[in-house]
Amino acid sequence: MKKKKASLGKKVIIGLIVVIVLLAAAGTAGILYLNHYLNSPEFITQIQREAREQAGIDLELGSIKASILKGFVVDKIVISSPVQGEPPALTVKEVLLKYRLGDLLHKKLTISKILIDEPRLRLKRNSAGGWDIPGTVRPKKEEAPPVDQKKKKETPEKRVSAWKFSIESLQVRDGKAELITGKKYDPVVVDGIVLNARLLQLTQPREIEGRLGIEGISFKGDRLVSSLRADLQLQGKREISAKIEAEVADGKVNGTAGADLKDRTTIPYHAELTLEKIDIPVLINPFRGTEQKTEVTGKIFGSLNVRGDVQKPDALTARGDLDIKDGSITGNPIQELVASLMNDDEHIKVIRFDKADAEFDLARRVVTLTRVVIHSYKVIFTVGGTINLEHDQKTDFLVGLNFRDDLVGNIKPKELRGAFTPSDDFQGYRVFTFKVWGPPENLQNDFVARFIQQGASSWLKDELLKKDRKKEEDESLSPGEKKKKEEKRKKKEKMIDSIFKIFEK
Repeated sequence: MKKKKASLGKKVIIGLIVVIVLLAAAGTAGILYLNHYLNSPEFITQIQREAREQAGIDLELGSIKASILKGFVVDKIVISSPVQGEPPALTVKEVLLKYRLGDLLHKKLTISKILIDEPRLRLKRNSAGGWDIPGTVRPKKEEAPPVDQKKKKETPEKRVSAWKFSIESLQVRDGKAELITGKKYDPVVVDGIVLNARLLQLTQPREIEGRLGIEGISFKGDRLVSSLRADLQLQGKREISAKIEAEVADGKVNGTAGADLKDRTTIPYHAELTLEKIDIPVLINPFRGTEQKTEVTGKIFGSLNVRGDVQKPDALTARGDLDIKDGSITGNPIQELVASLMNDDEHIKVIRFDKADAEFDLARRVVTLTRVVIHSYKVIFTVGGTINLEHDQKTDFLVGLNFRDDLVGNIKPKELRGAFTPSDDFQGYRVFTFKVWGPPENLQNDFVARFIQQGASSWLKDELLKKDRKKEEDESLSPGEKKKKEEKRKKKEKMIDSIFKIFEK
C-alpha cells in the first residue's frame, strides 16, 4: 500500500516537472518567435508609419526584445528634429517595460516599471519665437464623407476591451536637455536628470508622487544651478504641486510651485520662492556682455512670487522683494568721472554698501524696477525704470546720485556743484539725476551732458543774478525795499529757469 502511494507521488511530481518543462519550452519558443516578429522589417516599418501618421514624428528604432523575466526592452530610439539638417530632437539609449506575468492570466497588463535610460532632448527656438517640437505641425486630415444615418444605426457599437492596463512606476535615469533659445547665453544645458514616480492610488482620481533631481543647469558653459530637488504630487487630472530646493549661484532657493491641470487650454501655474545668499557675480555672469566693465558684488536675500500660463508665455508675471548685503560697485566710467571731480577714489571709485533694497514687477515681458535704493558712505543711489525682455533686454532707467551736503562741497570746479539740487527723499543730501538706456552690451547715458549742462546752467544763473543778490544785501535798504528786490530777483530767476527748460527739451 505504501509503495502504491509512493509511486503515485512520484508520478505527480514527474507530471508537474513535465508540465513546467513544456510551459518553459513553449514560453521560450514563444519569446523567440515574438523577438523575431518584433525585429522584423515589417513590424518596425509599421511602428514608424504609425508614429508618422498619428503623431507626425520621424522615429528610428534599434531593436525590440521580449523576455519572460525582464519584460520588453527597446534600445536606440531616435526622434528626428522637424527642421531638416538639425540634430535629433530626442535620443534614448534604452526603454525597459517590466510587466507582471501573473496578471496576464486575468486579462490585466500591469507595467510595474517603465525605465527610460539616458534620454537626450534638444529643442531649438525658431525665428517666430516658438519651439521646433516634433509633431507640432501635423498633416491635415482629409474630411470624411457624410455618414448615412441608417447605416450608422445598423453599425454595431465597438466593444470595450476586456483587458485592463495600468502603470505603477516610472523612472528616468541620467537624462539631459539642451535648449537653443537664440540668445547669447546659449546653449542652456540641463544635465543629470533623474525622475522616480510611483502610483499611489489606482482608482480615480489617481494620485502620483515622485521626486525629480537635476545635477545642474548651465548657460553658455557657466553652471548657474548646481543641484535641484523637487518632491512632486499629482492629483489625477486636477493639479500638480511641488516642494523645491535648489542651489543657485552659490546660494539657496526653496519654496513651492504648482499648476492647475483642470484648465488644459492655458495650464495656469504659480511659484513662491525664498532666496538666500545668491551671489550676484555668479548669477549675472552668463548674461553679461563682453564689453561691460562694471563689476557688481553682493549676496541677494528675499522673496519671489511667480504666476503664469504654460500656453501663454506673455502671461508670465512676477513680483520680487529683495535685499542685497555686503556688496560693491566698481569699474563704472561714471563713478570714475565723479571720483575725479570729488578727488575721492576711496569712497566713490569703489562704492561699498552694506545694504540695498529692491522691488520689481514683471508683466508682459517687461521688468519694472519700482524701487532700488543702495546705501553707501555719504552716497545713496536710487534706480527706477524698465527692462524690456522682448527686445534684447533694452533698459530705460533714471538714476539718482544722492550725495551728502559736505561731499558736494568737494566737487571741483565749484561751478559744477550747482548740478546737485536738494533731495526730497533724503534729508541732508543733494541729488543729481541722469538717464541710462539701451541693451546691456551697448548701454548709453546722458550723465556728462546733464552734469555739464545743469552745472553750467547753475553757474550762469548765479552770474546773471549776482548783481541782484548784492542789491538785496545793501544794509541801507529798509525791510520793505529788501522784500521788493527779493521778489524781483525771484521773478527773474523763474524766467531764467523757464528759458533753461526750453533748451533741455
